[in-house]
Amino acid sequence: MIAIWRLTRSKGSMTGAMLGGSVRRKIGEIPLEKRTLYSEVVQVLDMKSYDGQRFVALNLVSKAPVAMRMTPIRLSRSQAQELVALLRQASGLDQDATSRMR
Repeated sequence: MIAIWRLTRSKGSMTGAMLGGSVRRKIGEIPLEKRTLYSEVVQVLDMKSYDGQRFVALNLVSKAPVAMRMTPIRLSRSQAQELVALLRQASGLDQDATSRMR
């Protein structure tokens, strides 16, 4: 019963229901793996909590012919910015920008 209420309140979004809000807009998605019968993407979503606070969601979605798995992750805006910094560092983008300035 609670699951139906949360799904209705999140405007039909399973991710919204799982994270306690609704999807404002889908920013985009990155394909991670695609095989004949299996695919995996990570989605980036702009979300709004039930009390009006905005947050960012990452949603790892895996699909196969008879199965689907979703792993939503809720990030505050500051956590999202920290993640961006870590990804830039891990990918070497911060080092490239620093070396170009020299």
